Parts: sequence; structure tokens; C-alpha cells
Amino acid sequence: MGRKKAEETIEVSDDFSEVTKLITKDYGNVVISGDALFTRKRKIIPITPSLDYALGGGIPEGSWVVVTGLEKLGKTSMLLQAAQNAQQPEFGEKHVIYMDAEARLKEMNLNSYKRINRDKFHLVVSAKGQNPLTSEDFLNIGIKYLKQYPECFMIIDSVSALCEKREREGGVGTETRGGSAKLVAQFVRDMAQVVNANDSIMCMVTHVMANTSGKGAWYIEKTANELKYQVDVKIKAVSKEIVFPNNDKENKAIGQKINWLVEYNALGMSPNQQVQSFLRYGDGLDEVYDWIEFGISLGLITVAEGGGWHTLNCHNDTKVQGRENLRHFLVENPESLNNLRTKVQELLS
Repeated sequence: MGRKKAEETIEVSDDFSEVTKLITKDYGNVVISGDALFTRKRKIIPITPSLDYALGGGIPEGSWVVVTGLEKLGKTSMLLQAAQNAQQPEFGEKHVIYMDAEARLKEMNLNSYKRINRDKFHLVVSAKGQNPLTSEDFLNIGIKYLKQYPECFMIIDSVSALCEKREREGGVGTETRGGSAKLVAQFVRDMAQVVNANDSIMCMVTHVMANTSGKGAWYIEKTANELKYQVDVKIKAVSKEIVFPNNDKENKAIGQKINWLVEYNALGMSPNQQVQSFLRYGDGLDEVYDWIEFGISLGLITVAEGGGWHTLNCHNDTKVQGRENLRHFLVENPESLNNLRTKVQELLS
């Protein structure tokens, strides 16, 4: 019999800093103190005042965001609003990468957001005359951007529409057992630390489908389980109400009120808060509407019985007839709008 191999000896040190130096030499600056979580400065991207209130300010860099809900409620519009804000100078003039898995983004969508910088808005979509992009293609393109370009704002719209290579090549009826969900799970595992380290924001739109089991909720989310665990911010579009001028349905609709459920946030606010915003057709989410709603709820604006005259108690008791006229007055008088905004923020804080 051969001689027994000598056991490897491990040097033990009681100097923590010396061990950390060795780890840093091999792996880089991967060991940080707990204080670093408090001193690291990250930009917080606002969306619209009502959602920002429930989110504690907005979406911080380094976050995974899921937006879900039934069709045609404003999920894409809300993310385009956030993307537009992320491109502003005070938030780093971020590049936006929009993965158009549904191939549904149109000129009218971007026209609603006048401050979007189209030179920094990059649309990833299948090209004419080439094979359509698969799940693998979209996700690998995303990996390249996230790894090589820090602080970007990425949207996959939608995760549920991703079609993996085997399904695309096999055609309708091909069984994939898990489909793109497995690929999305791999993407989440691969990018979890990258998104955080690079101060990027990863947004994913997911669909819901009917729950035919007869148990639990009527609708269930169509997504990968890994994503459910990774998500920092989750916003669900719950319902909508079409809005007509002066509540006259004989006129052309001007927008829709959207009811949101903010299930999770990354800034310490209570979960499962319900808020409402107004999507004004052709203009996107209407921030002025939000300030008016806050003003009414906080007593800064008084509404006469019947909903006619609105009095700006916070600004020389100015009286305006009707909600739309009040909005127009505030848009035309930035000083009055800023005064209302400041008063609301003071009371909410």
C-alpha cells in the first residue's frame, strides 16, 4: 500500500484585515463594510407623483422592476414615463434599451413623451428579412448591455412574449416544458449581481393569465419563479376608468384613470399601497392631475358642491371652474403649479 498523503495545512489568522487583503488581491474589492450600504449614493428615478408617493420617491438605481396586470391598462406607458425621467440631466441622462419582444412599440407611443431623447433610446426588435429574435437572442443582447454599459435603463416588453429558439423552429404545437421561463430564470441568476453593481435598472413587463385550477386568485402571473424572488419593485395595473371631458360620454375620451397596486418597493415604504394616476391620451401620465388630486385630499384645493368651482387655497384663493380648466390654469401658470407642488410635498413629508 502506498503512503498516506499528508493532509493540507491551512494557515489561521486572527487579523481580519490581512485575510481581507488576500481576498481583495484574488477577487478585487468585493468585501465592503455595512456602512457602505448607507453611504453609497444612488439616483432615484421618479415616475409620477402618485406612484412616487407609494414607492417612497421612485425607482432607485440597481433595482429589478416588474410591472404586471391585465391588457391595455398603461403598463408600457408608465415605464416610458420612467425611462423619460431617467434620461433627464439630474438623473444621469441614461441610455434606455427597450427590448420590444411584442414588436408593438409605435411612433405614437414615443410622441406622447416629449422629453424622451431618441438618440439615447435604443430599440431592440427583429429586423426585416432576418430571422425573428428568439428569447435567447433578446436575453443575450440584454446581458451584453448590462455588463458593458453601467447605469443603463433596460425594459423587456414583455417577458411573457419571449419565444425560445426550439419553439420558433418547431412551430405551433411544439412542447418546450417551461418555455422561456427557464431562460428568464438563467438571465436573472446571471444578471442579479451585475444590475446591482453597475447601478442599472432592469424593468420587465409580465402578463397575467386566467387561473383555471378553480383555486386561489382568478389570474396568475406568467413569469419565472426566480424573477419573483429577485424583484425589488413590483407594480400591478389593476383597473381603468375611461375619462370624458366634463363626464360627457358623447364627447371624445381624453384619457383613462389607472388604479395601481404597488406590491413592493425598494425604499422602505409599506407594501401593497393602492394609488391612482391619469393617462392622458397623447401626453402620457399626467403629473398635474396628480398634484391636483393631492391638493384636494390635503385641503389645499377646495371643490364646491357639485364639483364645479375649484379654489386654490394655497395660492391667493384663485377660483377656476372645472377640473380641466384648473389643470390648464396650472400648466399656463408654472408659479402656481410650483407653489401647489411645494405645499403638497411639505405636507406629505
